[in-house]
Amino acid sequence: MIVSNTTPISNLVQLGLIELLHELFGTITIPGAVASELNEGREFLGDWHKACGDTVRIVAMERDPLTEQLLLNLHPGEAEAIALGVRHKAKILLCDDLEARKVAVYHGLKVTGTLGILVKARLDGLIQAVTPQMDRLRKEVHFWFTEELYHQIRSLVREDK
Repeated sequence: MIVSNTTPISNLVQLGLIELLHELFGTITIPGAVASELNEGREFLGDWHKACGDTVRIVAMERDPLTEQLLLNLHPGEAEAIALGVRHKAKILLCDDLEARKVAVYHGLKVTGTLGILVKARLDGLIQAVTPQMDRLRKEVHFWFTEELYHQIRSLVREDK
């Protein structure tokens, strides 16, 4: 099972690259709180559910002690995504928020985010270049990441020339 938080889906929908999730991972599972957060972003996402097609499967979550504990420091989508990932021993959690990523790793989850998805897509030949997508993330989506990370990724995928 691959579980996602809100931001990777939102970012890829805005870039028009949501199909990368299906091509790389098959079906992505999201908890109800993530679906709610995506619904709140309809103004700039449009009909995200239609854009995702069969790629995203929504599951209802019941509150349990782990979720309640995670909600003390994380947003509902992050808390439910991590709890879902832990419960079902997810192969990967798709998440961009640094604090949520730290908590997920603490709970034994492997984590990647939007930039990792783009790198994997580039290395698998699904996109021709990562640099233009990173530029669009910054300018169009207002997704922040350090200049150092920008250059590290360009070097990793050999686009630094």
